[in-house]
Amino acid sequence: MIIGSGFIANNFKKKKILIKRYKLAIYASGVSNSKSTSEYNFKRERKKIIGYKKKIVSKIFVYFSTCSIFDPSRNKTPYVKHKLNIENLIKKNFKRYIIVRFPEVVGLNSNKNNLINFFYNKIISNYKFKLWSNSKRNIIDIDDAVKIFFNYVKKIIPKKKKITLEVNIANTKFISPTKIVSIIEKLTSTNARYDKIEFGHLNWKIKPLINKSIIETSRINFDRLYLEKILKKYY
Repeated sequence: MIIGSGFIANNFKKKKILIKRYKLAIYASGVSNSKSTSEYNFKRERKKIIGYKKKIVSKIFVYFSTCSIFDPSRNKTPYVKHKLNIENLIKKNFKRYIIVRFPEVVGLNSNKNNLINFFYNKIISNYKFKLWSNSKRNIIDIDDAVKIFFNYVKKIIPKKKKITLEVNIANTKFISPTKIVSIIEKLTSTNARYDKIEFGHLNWKIKPLINKSIIETSRINFDRLYLEKILKKYY
């Protein structure tokens, strides 16, 4: 069962057989704009999720949260606070759930507020933007995120009687916004126009990160060329 029709939902639809096998209810219909401050939209999502409490008694409710909860420069924003509120709502109301936290996810995504889309569109349009120089980001390909998630499910669910899980699926390495922009400049043969501002935090981590053995099973190499390879793939 997949709830939603956006970027995340469409990529998980490719795994319908596994979703059915493990009796998952994939909720991918929430607020997707990380810059949102709309209490109306936040309340609507809370109400919608509660509405599934009785509908999916025999299934495991899967919710996608954000690794931004670990970043002091972003975890006080309305969006991230909302994500934490939803996490707590799920823990209190669902007997079986998996809360999955993703970092910045890259793929064929039309969301203009997505970090990579934001940089890419500004650069190719020759628009000036502000670049946080004192920060770091974690980026993963949507295909890799999906692959890691299902390898996690295959390994964990058969061994667990009580499914009340939280998992952080992310790249094992971080990258600076300056480096991200540099890669996009290289791929587009375009010089970016930006002002560096000293904002953000460098001293934050995603803990606990998903077990390394699951990443190895997924045959994913988070090396120094990882971001360049996935940007070539999608852009």
